Amino acid sequence: MSKDMSQERGAVLRELQLSLQRSSSSSVLFGQLLARKLDIYSTDLECLGFLLLRAEGVAAGDLAALTGLTTGAITGVIDRLEMAGFVRRDRDSKDRRKVLVRPDLAKIEQEIAPHYQSMLHTFDEIFEGYSNEELAILLRFHQRVEEVLRGEIEKLEL
Repeated sequence: MSKDMSQERGAVLRELQLSLQRSSSSSVLFGQLLARKLDIYSTDLECLGFLLLRAEGVAAGDLAALTGLTTGAITGVIDRLEMAGFVRRDRDSKDRRKVLVRPDLAKIEQEIAPHYQSMLHTFDEIFEGYSNEELAILLRFHQRVEEVLRGEIEKLEL
């Protein structure tokens, strides 16, 4: 690889890293502002996101493990989300001693989803500019970024 190509690659890699950092910061800011608009804490909104990935329900202890929050903090999050109507507590049909937290999909669709519509529409427009092969590359890149982040989270939890 020539020196010019190496310098060009280095510049592109630095810009990509900066773009990832800006994207992450913008995502955090969006979540904070949306949470404020919904009159909930940003941590509550993040936890709701974890619950949406497991719409069948999650035990409070499992949600604590997923988020890295203490069980006491998760109890407060669930209480606030339940009071806002975004989740409900249900007994597990297989083990009546176990309580599962489930998102209220209808309420979320009505009150939260509209705030994501313009962004999702714009993402769809952006994706139209890429071939299926390019989208597959982007997907693999994003999946690897997620893996790296999970690994770094595990290191911090030790």
